[in-house]
Amino acid sequence: MEKPAAGNRKFGIGLLVLLLISSLSGFRIQKAEALSWAYVQSLRFKKVENYFFTDTECSFTLNIENVSPEKVTVSVNDVPDGVSFEGWNKITYMPYSNASSDQYGTTLTLSFKFAEPGWYQIKAIDVRIDETYAKIPVEAVEVFENPSTVRPKISLSFDETKVQVSGKTVKVNANEHIVFKMYIQYAIQVLKFDWARPEDSVFKELDYYDISDKVVVGEFSPEKIPIAVFDWQPLKTGTYDFPEFDIVATSFGGIRYDVESPSYKIEVLEATEAYVEEEKDSGVFAYAFVSPPSAQEDVKEKTAEDVPVDKLFDLYTRERHSIVLFSSAYNERLALEEELGLSSLKHMPSVPLFVLVWILCTVSLVATIVLFILKKIPHAALCAVLFVLLLTLGVLNGHQISKKYGVYQGGEIYSIPEDTGGSGVDMPEGSVVLVKHSTAGWLYVVFNDTYGWVPENSVRLIE
Repeated sequence: MEKPAAGNRKFGIGLLVLLLISSLSGFRIQKAEALSWAYVQSLRFKKVENYFFTDTECSFTLNIENVSPEKVTVSVNDVPDGVSFEGWNKITYMPYSNASSDQYGTTLTLSFKFAEPGWYQIKAIDVRIDETYAKIPVEAVEVFENPSTVRPKISLSFDETKVQVSGKTVKVNANEHIVFKMYIQYAIQVLKFDWARPEDSVFKELDYYDISDKVVVGEFSPEKIPIAVFDWQPLKTGTYDFPEFDIVATSFGGIRYDVESPSYKIEVLEATEAYVEEEKDSGVFAYAFVSPPSAQEDVKEKTAEDVPVDKLFDLYTRERHSIVLFSSAYNERLALEEELGLSSLKHMPSVPLFVLVWILCTVSLVATIVLFILKKIPHAALCAVLFVLLLTLGVLNGHQISKKYGVYQGGEIYSIPEDTGGSGVDMPEGSVVLVKHSTAGWLYVVFNDTYGWVPENSVRLIE
């Protein structure tokens, strides 16, 4: 009776161990799925406020699912000039109201201050999520001057059918019309709007707009709002200042300001001195209507000797498909990289060496089996040891062969696979990079201690 009982106990213990292993495996799979490469790469710090202003705390936030706050840490190592890091915090994130405790995540919030208005791209933030380290990109933002201090501004747009605008100079023929629209920015109300009529000309208002139809009191907007359209017809040649306007407006901060008039010079030419259409077409937007010249015009055809990238690529390809002892490619490559001041890869994994190792591995395995059959045990044991060594070498070599390397054409790398995700870090032309991942025309590469995204067409893969 004791034997069946002992058997039942062993069976029960085995079943419990199996269930425990299954549970742990399920946990690991769930955890791996939650922190998959695709999921980590999809994370972005997004701005919290609709508009960011100078000298105020501006926040970015990030939600991480299925990872509790105590398993998340942040390191902000570098910020652009004019930006100060104010701090960060983390709280429990509940994806939905009835989520269970094992589905709670983490909400990260970063706070910054900006000294000057303009566009800013903060570098990717170092975040540790459980046991995974990642650089999480930050959304690029435009920072506006603080509404409590910003002054209303006037700007103009010209109908360039009959005038030529270059910077702050407007050229027009006598008796022609200068039609322009006036805009105001950073104002909630125009209290006064008058102007002085310029001499020797006809000057009239064609339209006037009430900006209260466009502005919501208490809500900031950077939009340029039209306030009037004018028609100015100079009658004599000469150089004129732009007409003086007397404009009083209320800012978002509730302060009344005298708004400065636009600063333009008007050059009135004789009718016979009118600029020709070809000159006008050379303006800012002329390029939009002209086909670009062929990329091949006046360009000398490049050869492998002219371009270090091409020569390096050829040498690395030769090295990959040869054995170092029987090829000069390795030494030639090292000499070229030293001449160009580039970092050198110790050895490019050799495909022929990989094939040779596996052939020898197969031969040693067959020899081991044959010698055991012939009962030559000492010799069979030596062959078995050799087989194990060659097998280990073959696996390691195979791991190296499976890595993708490429020669980079040089330029900036990106923190995210987007044209707007520039990191400000350049890699030199001819750098040999390790390709880790790829997605939609972009490659994630590693070069020494530098890593990030580059356009796929900027890397020549060594195959």
